[in-house]
Amino acid sequence: MTVIVSPQWFTKHGLTELNYLGRSSKLQINSIFENPRIPNDIKVRFAKRLLHFKDNKDNEFLKDMATQHHSDGHFLNPLYENHLEKMEAIRAYLPIHHTNKLPQLLEEHKKQPLNWNKLDENALKYGKSQSQTNPYHIKDKYWKKLQKKKSVSRQHEFHTNSVEYDDLALLVDTLNHSGADVQYVLLPVNGKWYDHIILPKERRLPVTQKIVKTIESHHGHVVDLSDKDYEPYYMSDAVHVGWRGWVDVTRHIDEHIHSKN
Repeated sequence: MTVIVSPQWFTKHGLTELNYLGRSSKLQINSIFENPRIPNDIKVRFAKRLLHFKDNKDNEFLKDMATQHHSDGHFLNPLYENHLEKMEAIRAYLPIHHTNKLPQLLEEHKKQPLNWNKLDENALKYGKSQSQTNPYHIKDKYWKKLQKKKSVSRQHEFHTNSVEYDDLALLVDTLNHSGADVQYVLLPVNGKWYDHIILPKERRLPVTQKIVKTIESHHGHVVDLSDKDYEPYYMSDAVHVGWRGWVDVTRHIDEHIHSKN
């Protein structure tokens, strides 16, 4: 398993209510509390964190876990859990776009062994062709949208006092106790652009260092790519992995998979 970590997530406010609702699953949360491999102290930490969100304020199970470190109930009513599981099963049969291309891509891959250097060269050429209109190696389509904004500020990002560090530690502890074979890939950002909007390396570096320290102190393995901040065409905009970046990230994923064989 590979978990992607982006340093720009470590904001003043941490995870917002809207982001929590859009990225969480009640079934997944319930499975954590029902998992016998996860120690009770981790479940207590989860309960305390989940109570920060309005959606969970009235959950008696979480309140009991947070205050008494024990509950005879469940995060989800078993009947409702069964209903959600059936809904998930139905969704699993819904068609996924572009899956018809996968067999063809797999066959092409078998015919041509991976050459990471060649892929990087191709990615560099393609990235260059897609970002001709600016000196920051940002793809042209996004740059055009960016020019319409009156101002750009990301000063809410890169904070060493973000609650996200505790969330990250909780994630690492949970996956460790679940027996998952994980590597954490710490992404870079577009260094030239962040320097331009007055969020320099001196501000960013303590954050990336704290992320690495948080993961490693909780016995996680980190692939730190933050030294790629100034690598041309590694990012496609300010924070999203781009052409060369995906080649490099995919290589690390491939190495992680095959190192266990």
